[in-house]
This record gives sequence, C-alpha cells and structure tokens, in this order.
Amino acid sequence: MSLTNISSLQVLDLSNNQLSGEVPNNGSFSLFTPLSFANNLNLCGPVTGRPCPGSPPFSPPPPFVPPPPISTPGD
Repeated sequence: MSLTNISSLQVLDLSNNQLSGEVPNNGSFSLFTPLSFANNLNLCGPVTGRPCPGSPPFSPPPPFVPPPPISTPGD
C-alpha cells in the first residue's frame, strides 16, 4: 500500500512475478494498465482486469463522446 503514496511513480512493471492478492486502485496505481500486472494470475482488482472473489462487478466505462470538430479560419 505504501507504493500508492508515491506521487512521482510513473512506470511500474510487476508482470511475470507470481504475485497474488488485490491490487490497489488508488494513488499512483490508478495510472497503470493491466500490462503492468500481466501474467500474475492470482492478482485481482480493477487495474488487473480481473475481479477479486466476493467483490462487486466492475462498473462499465463511461460512453465515448467524440470531440467537436476543429474549425479552421475561413470555414
């Protein structure tokens, strides 16, 4: 849990380490993707893409809203 308090942590690769348990989804850990935790089949939590046993299902992502078109001078 102490790693979640490091505000300057930008890269973390814990893949292929046979880790287990719930991965925090707060602090610096909210910036990482499932690739950071790949091939640790016993890790769970939103950032891993695998729900933990007994936890509620993940919320769906928000709907995609395309950005407005960029106008150029003379349009």
